[in-house]
Amino acid sequence: MGILFREGVVLERAAHVRVVLFDKTGTLTEGRPEVKHALALEPHVAVDDVVRLAASVEQNSEHHLAQAVAQYARTQGITPLPADHFRAYPGLGVEAVVEGRLVMVGNRDLLSHMGIALPRLAELRAEELAVKGMTPVFLSMAPWPGGRPGAAEHAGRSPAEERERPRGSQFRVLGILAIADRLRERSGAAVDQLRDLGVEPYMVTGDHAHVAEAVAAQLGIRHVFAQVKPDEKARIVADLQKEGQVVAFVGDGINDAPALAQADVGIAFGGGTDVAIEAGHVVILHDEPLAVPVTLRLARRTLRIIYGNLFWAFFYNVVAIPLAALRWLHPLIAAAAMSFSSLSVVLNSLRLRRFSPFGL
Repeated sequence: MGILFREGVVLERAAHVRVVLFDKTGTLTEGRPEVKHALALEPHVAVDDVVRLAASVEQNSEHHLAQAVAQYARTQGITPLPADHFRAYPGLGVEAVVEGRLVMVGNRDLLSHMGIALPRLAELRAEELAVKGMTPVFLSMAPWPGGRPGAAEHAGRSPAEERERPRGSQFRVLGILAIADRLRERSGAAVDQLRDLGVEPYMVTGDHAHVAEAVAAQLGIRHVFAQVKPDEKARIVADLQKEGQVVAFVGDGINDAPALAQADVGIAFGGGTDVAIEAGHVVILHDEPLAVPVTLRLARRTLRIIYGNLFWAFFYNVVAIPLAALRWLHPLIAAAAMSFSSLSVVLNSLRLRRFSPFGL
């Protein structure tokens, strides 16, 4: 089945799980985002220019969204321009200087953080994309005070340049990249099976609320935490635990590690990062969403068998010891009863061999 339990006690906790939180990217989705299309928001700006500037900035980033932008530029036959003074804003976006202009690529929160006003047209286009389940990534640009940087300036920004950094009002929002990540084939079935087990699935994501709700609607998930920063996932798990819930968290990324460790049962996908795998209590080797309900069913079946073994072990002792003490039980019969007690435990445990991932 490709399910690895790190500790025996995890089986007991997994049997009592009533809430499962899925990190969207890489668990419910394939974790390979793609740029579906690009939009230019100003008449004199070509779509190719939007893609070229975005790829120029993102070529210095290792983020999976940056790789999607770079791949899209390659498929369109667009060559990125040299970029300097790269800077990443975790959970928001990136920026770099391209041909004497400061170019920023990021989400709506990045624009708000920088004091950049979002034009009405951009807002409408972004809403349209979000409702369709695509994440809008904005491209904005402003003149760089240092002009076009020379070779001597490549090492970093001077204090004077930082002081003269363009203000939010100097930026123009030039375009939008629409990014989407395909759902895993069996994500919907996994959600349905969890609900059949009496477990409520939740989804947590850093995406905009409209994007998150569109994806959740496709899967039948009713509870969604959207626009969640990487460091907030563990807090969400802790809040649910304070409500008395036994919580499992399913993730695969570095920023999922604190939530995986905080959860009663942290379930990591084997194709994820080493940090996530190390933090997880359970590792699913095949990155299969259906393995999550299978894990909980297996834990419940195992716990029922353990309880059955305890019953038979105590039953024979409770009945046979008083009879033996009163000399009403022949020693040979007592010995046979004890042997049968052990045999019944072994035979009951072997029932687990008939466990099927596809049903009880």
